[in-house]
Amino acid sequence: MDKKILVASIGAVAVVSAAFIGYLSAIKPVEKEIEATQTAEAKMSAIAQLPTSTIKPPQTPIPTETLTPAITQTLTPIPLVIVDTGSLIGWIPDFDSSHGDNTINDVNLMEGAIELIYDVGKDGYVIITKDIKPGILLETEGIRFLYKGRGAPNAIEFKLMLRYPGDSGDTAYGILWNRATETNNKWVEMIVPYSDMLCWWPDDYCILHGDLLDPMMVDRLDFVVSYKSGSIEGSGWVLFKDVFGMRP
Repeated sequence: MDKKILVASIGAVAVVSAAFIGYLSAIKPVEKEIEATQTAEAKMSAIAQLPTSTIKPPQTPIPTETLTPAITQTLTPIPLVIVDTGSLIGWIPDFDSSHGDNTINDVNLMEGAIELIYDVGKDGYVIITKDIKPGILLETEGIRFLYKGRGAPNAIEFKLMLRYPGDSGDTAYGILWNRATETNNKWVEMIVPYSDMLCWWPDDYCILHGDLLDPMMVDRLDFVVSYKSGSIEGSGWVLFKDVFGMRP
């Protein structure tokens, strides 16, 4: 073979080879893109063939509402104040029957209470009294008050005075606690239902009205320190305060 022809043939082969290598380099990215596209299509096709229940879109958390418990308010009935024990206005003392040293008997204010200072002898008594606005005890069933005292033990009497229509005077209803004035300076609560109070005097009115106390007819109250059986003659003091009407 002629040398020139051989050289030309070799050169042609080299050119063809170079061109083929360039072609391969050019189609590689395209093949990869096709492969990626086919893979994505295959994945989508596979997903499309799954049951609907297995395809779960991303879940957005739902905020949970926190409920604040409603506050139930317990209403406490407002006490019905019957008389003011923080003032001496309207309180009237009566020491004429103390049978003791009247220079000691007195009424003062102490600790927001009416202070009754007493000196009683045998069968003696002292009183503090105050008028009540008629009808103020409507819809009440009794009286509640606090007291404390020191000194010679004597009885405490609590009285309500009633003026019934047509009567010329009051009818007295009361209750008594013997040797009750001495409490060692400690407050004691007294609860007095009207049903516990008896008609004391005058006899003709008690016969007429009986022991059924009508709160609407009350026009006065009395606190009394008195000498009774078992009492000790002598002096002491008693404080009375927070005189309230008890509602049902």
